[in-house]
Amino acid sequence: MVVLKSHLLRHAFATHAVQVEKIPIDIVGAWLHQKNLAITDYYSKPTESMVAEASDLFLSRVAAQINVSEAVLRSPDELKQLYENAQGKAGTLADVIGGQCVSHGYCAAKFACVGCAGKVPDPARRYQIEKHKQWASLQVDYATLEGLYPEAERMKQLIRDCDNELAEMDLIESYRRDERREVSIQIQP
Repeated sequence: MVVLKSHLLRHAFATHAVQVEKIPIDIVGAWLHQKNLAITDYYSKPTESMVAEASDLFLSRVAAQINVSEAVLRSPDELKQLYENAQGKAGTLADVIGGQCVSHGYCAAKFACVGCAGKVPDPARRYQIEKHKQWASLQVDYATLEGLYPEAERMKQLIRDCDNELAEMDLIESYRRDERREVSIQIQP
């Protein structure tokens, strides 16, 4: 049970007015009959969920502007190590779109497997990622047409994640070719 008192309602009002409605703090202070704007500032502090949501939005915008994929592209050795570490553990190595999950227990990615760091891509399943990318492209067009711009941005991020996984698959295939390569050395007298 939550007991609503006028003091709590003043906090809620001030927070909403300043953080959501973007009303200047001096106007909100006047409405609340507060002479000291430091008090109004205290009353209008953002909630934890507002801070978390703003952080998510900011990181999404930054990710859309910067090609972080290159910085987080995992090497074939790293992917092989992830896979080997997961072998023999209960709950791991589940088949997911485009590869295998190597995360044990709770899914931090909320089952959004494409782009998840807990998945090792499988080049034999490239077609799954390519189909997923095609689907996401159609969703970008649809969301843009409907004016659902945050959804369009989410789908664009999914496309970038697909591209990243396809690049990792290319690296894995190249690594496998290099592993199979036989070297012959001939010494000429």
